[in-house]
Amino acid sequence: MFLFAPLTALTALMLAVSVLMFTMADAAPASSLPTREKTVQILRPLATLVGDWKGVGQPKRGSNVGAWSEKATAAWKFDGDSADLILTFETGKQFHSAAFSVADDGRTPQLMLTPLMGESVLLTRIKSGDDSKPSDETWSFESATGAGPQTRCTIRIISDIRITLLFEEKPTEKASSRRLAEIGLTRAGAKLASSNAGERQCIVTGGLGTIKVSHEGKTYYVCCEGCRQAFDADPEGTLKAYRERLNQTR
Repeated sequence: MFLFAPLTALTALMLAVSVLMFTMADAAPASSLPTREKTVQILRPLATLVGDWKGVGQPKRGSNVGAWSEKATAAWKFDGDSADLILTFETGKQFHSAAFSVADDGRTPQLMLTPLMGESVLLTRIKSGDDSKPSDETWSFESATGAGPQTRCTIRIISDIRITLLFEEKPTEKASSRRLAEIGLTRAGAKLASSNAGERQCIVTGGLGTIKVSHEGKTYYVCCEGCRQAFDADPEGTLKAYRERLNQTR
């Protein structure tokens, strides 16, 4: 009788601790989910894509056989605290869109490719060649191995007006990659400003500011309609985040 009560109390205490630890462990992944600011920071080198592009697709490198022309437009899309950079191919022959985001681990860039026909494919960024870490100029994404073919997309940022996208496919995990197509994109129109040009910088993402917005009599710039909508929805919050970002770079 005398031992029963202490054992019961100890058991209850251990159960309570176990429940608390389980709850904390279950909630932990939510804290690592990428915020809008964090996503924009990770994908900032890809913000060069924002704007209108004209491109030429080639199934075979150096050959115009089967080549085609297409247009593409890239813009940020914000939904609450999430952010995606979406490249839409207006007259593409293979893909409808390419959506860049950050995985739930809060650090890994990923790419959702949506073809004109068939289901979308999720690709994750990998290291390029012998690089110890991914570079800002070359972004390689690869889908997971499985029953279907493995897709690979390599994006090379040559300059702020020239970008190439190479699409490859592996029928099986051990097979060699075969080229599907390469699309060379050239920015439509003239270059308006450098991405480092102070007042012409997008106050939402830090990219090239090409669209005027205003708040309390002051003029600012954003890079796309998605950023304009984000600014209009919360100008004070956007300006606060912009000032904090400037302070971090000083």
